[in-house]
Amino acid sequence: MTDQEILHLAFHGDADAWHRLHELSNDRAFAKQFLRLLEKHESENRAAGAAWRDYFKEHGLVEP
Repeated sequence: MTDQEILHLAFHGDADAWHRLHELSNDRAFAKQFLRLLEKHESENRAAGAAWRDYFKEHGLVEP
């Protein structure tokens, strides 16, 4: 999945897209890539960025 595809699903996806990202985020490497993208592009959708960061924190998917 490309960076653009990840960002599109994270910021503009429906419930199915978010579910898919939740599943993919169980892979630590994907979660780190995803978090890096969120940090870089959060200004595009701050609410979604914050929600995903909270999800990562709650599930211990990446280091704080």
